[in-house]
Amino acid sequence: MKNYKIINKITYQLIVAGFLFSAVSIIACNKSYLDKEPLGSTNESTLTTKKGVDGLLVGTYNRLNNGWLFNADFLFAEIPSDDANFGSYGSASLGMECFLYDANSWLIGGKWPVLYSGVQRANDVLRVLAKIPAEAITADEALQVKAEAIFLRGVYHFQAYQIFGHIPYVDETISFENGNYNIKNTDPIFDKLEADFKFSADNL
Repeated sequence: MKNYKIINKITYQLIVAGFLFSAVSIIACNKSYLDKEPLGSTNESTLTTKKGVDGLLVGTYNRLNNGWLFNADFLFAEIPSDDANFGSYGSASLGMECFLYDANSWLIGGKWPVLYSGVQRANDVLRVLAKIPAEAITADEALQVKAEAIFLRGVYHFQAYQIFGHIPYVDETISFENGNYNIKNTDPIFDKLEADFKFSADNL
């Protein structure tokens, strides 16, 4: 009798476990269960508003802090110009002071993506701005955002030129989707930088 009760108990537990497993499997295999928008995600409809493009513009300004390269302006400007001496940064800053840095320097390797991510962010602002419905932003507001983004793009390009010399100029028409991202770094860019800064000066 005791064995019979134990067998019944085990059978009951197996049935319950099987039922729960089947229920979870059915729920997990339901496609609608998987099609959930991530919390806090952004998409084009979120960004093509005045608030959305302002958020993108703030992100463009963010690159002025050099990303993770703390004190990078000090290292790239003050030390090479002899306004300051190298200190706790060790061999990296000594290389900057003596003009001995090359492509293997973590400072050089880190500065390029910071500057060109700033360029990319400025171009993203311009791309999204062009898609905002006319009733969602005034002409003056749109011109203000455009002028600020173009100014920042010019700043990042100019900083890159000061450090690297020959650089590619990347505007909002360049994208992976357009397949035109292989840009020469041998073409002159000053006419384009001048145009960016002039547009900004005339409209800010």
